[in-house]
Parts: sequence; structure tokens; C-alpha cells
Amino acid sequence: MENAHVESMVTENKEIRLNEVAFKSLNEIRKWTLFFGILGIVGVAFMAIIGVVVMILLPAFNQGMNTPYPTSFLGIIYLILSAIYILPIIYLIQFSSKIKKALIFRDEDQLSLAFNALKLHFRTVGIIMLVIITFYIIILFGMLIFGAGLLGLSGLSA
Repeated sequence: MENAHVESMVTENKEIRLNEVAFKSLNEIRKWTLFFGILGIVGVAFMAIIGVVVMILLPAFNQGMNTPYPTSFLGIIYLILSAIYILPIIYLIQFSSKIKKALIFRDEDQLSLAFNALKLHFRTVGIIMLVIITFYIIILFGMLIFGAGLLGLSGLSA
């Protein structure tokens, strides 16, 4: 319902002009998104480095131990997570770059591309958050079922 309303507004082809306050605000937003993008890249780089180090060192520490899963599994998880987390960071940096071009050259196309990158950033973050929340709920129910099973085996009642 709301999308139809927004689409009908778009087809009217009204012009939007940025006043000085909006222009300055977008420039300030650009700086902050670049800052958070750089922080994100540094964080993901640390995560990837930790993943590689864990993959290399953990098997050496667990040598001779009988573990039910490969000891490099934790490092692989870190590498997979760093690959997933880089996506929204790339979109954030793209937003910053495109908004800078849009403001310098007063280019509507770059402004549209910038907001599309921002939309992709928030969509990706939203999907990641939904997956994490779902994972936590599954873990919570698993713990409750496991705990109830242990209580049943021990003869205690809840």
C-alpha cells in the first residue's frame, strides 16, 4: 500500500532542490559514513587475520587431542563472517564516494546512485540482523530442550 503511494509520488516528476542546510548535512553524513566504513574495513581485516591465525595455530595446540570436529573450523567461521560483514561496509563506502561526487558536481544521477548504495547497506544489515536474531532464537530453544532433557534424565522435576 505504501509502496504504491511512493511510486505515484515518483511519477509526478517534481523537482527536489537541496538548500544549504541539506547540502551541508549530506556532506557531514558523507564524512561520517566514510569514517565508519574505514572502521569497518579495519575490523573486518582484524577478523580475517584472526581467522587465519586460528586456522594455523589452533591445530598445533590441539595436536594429539581427540576433538569431534576439525580444529581449524573456528578460523573458517571467522573468515566466512568477515566475508559477510564486508558487504554492508562496501555499500557504505560507495555511498560516501557517490555522495561526494554528487555534491561536488551537483549531479542528480550520482545522488541517486548514492542513495541506492545506502539502501543496499541498510538492506544487507537488516538481513544480517534477522539471521542473527533467528540463530539466537534457535539456540535458546535448543538450550531449553537440552536442559529439559537433562532434568528428565536426572530424575529431577522442574
